[in-house]
Amino acid sequence: MKKCKLLILACLFLPFTSFSQEGVNFRDLTFTQALEVAEKEGKLVFMDCYTSWCAPCKVMLSKVFMCEKAGEYFNPRFVSVKFDMEKGEGVKLAERFGVHSYPTFLLIRPDGSVQHRLIGASGLEKFIVRVDKGLNEATSLWFLDSIAKEGNLTKEQLAAYHASLMEAGEREKAVQVFGELWGLLTDEEKVSLKYWALYESPACVIGSPAFDFLISRLGEVRENVGREHVDKFLTRAYRQCIDGYIMGYNNESFPSMEVLQKQVPVLGVPKQEGLKRSLKLAGWVVNRQADSLAFLIEGEMPQLTPSALKVYAFAFRTISWGKNGPIPDNYGELGTDLVKLTVNKMRLEVETMTALDLQDYLLSVMSFKGNIEEEDRRWLIGLSRKIVSQDSISDAAKFLKLNMKRLK
Repeated sequence: MKKCKLLILACLFLPFTSFSQEGVNFRDLTFTQALEVAEKEGKLVFMDCYTSWCAPCKVMLSKVFMCEKAGEYFNPRFVSVKFDMEKGEGVKLAERFGVHSYPTFLLIRPDGSVQHRLIGASGLEKFIVRVDKGLNEATSLWFLDSIAKEGNLTKEQLAAYHASLMEAGEREKAVQVFGELWGLLTDEEKVSLKYWALYESPACVIGSPAFDFLISRLGEVRENVGREHVDKFLTRAYRQCIDGYIMGYNNESFPSMEVLQKQVPVLGVPKQEGLKRSLKLAGWVVNRQADSLAFLIEGEMPQLTPSALKVYAFAFRTISWGKNGPIPDNYGELGTDLVKLTVNKMRLEVETMTALDLQDYLLSVMSFKGNIEEEDRRWLIGLSRKIVSQDSISDAAKFLKLNMKRLK
């Protein structure tokens, strides 16, 4: 009987013991205690700097660090601790280490000096690669910083230094290193896989000398780096700029429409036609061609999905900001017509409409900035109430609750 009881107790504790060994073991230590333990165990301190409101921080803690593979990597190498940067000891640690972005991860030596710094969340496999570079002293930010002060960095070290500065969120310094390295590279090195990461630097934007070089030698870069990877990068870069013009978020750092109109048609990327259509839309926004945009929306209205219509509506809204000059005299009249067309389309689709569909449609109605007929207004409010009663917990339903008052 005694043996049975012991066996039962052992079985009861097995799951908890197994669970405790999974994932990263964040120890309940003060920062000073963590340094002392790291010194004793011959490890670095891995410090997760988070806040209670940071969504990516929560993802790292609940999804990434809980993985068994994360525990297998971190636990033998680090004394891991985590601090809320807005509570308790975390407040002073945030000030001491200049933590302003979340999540921030620090690799700290037992003497309290920072060997490496990482900003931002990522999946486990990528995160381990990022941490591993900091764990390796030769590629750590601390080591490269010290060599840089002596002015003895090789091209390879400059590239690694640039990457580490980007990871640490030190973009201004990374731009300086980019310029230094770019001036040392031969044309053959600039098109090689070895230095491809430079094109993903914030210093390399569409219209810059480095990006112009990329476009001029695009065939060689695609051959050396891989066409699929390069085309995804190009599509993302041009899409970001074009969408910026459509949404009105463009600023002085954006390339001119002339540059985009010259380069986009000859990119030869898989999503070329989509980029060209969006570029045409962006051109109408910049030139305040509300008539052309309204005519396009009217023609495509029957087959537009709610999300596609929302994009057009946002473009129409951007014209109303007057960012690029006077607002057209007939803008309000066009907006009222588009509101009516949208409501009519909604009436045809009411039986299959979801909360998300209604959210996109209402965003479109509000973005067109036209007048809503009283009958249509009452119908939209009633439809919103009906859908919210059926779905009260989704983000779209929450949006509908907040915006029903704007329709009254």
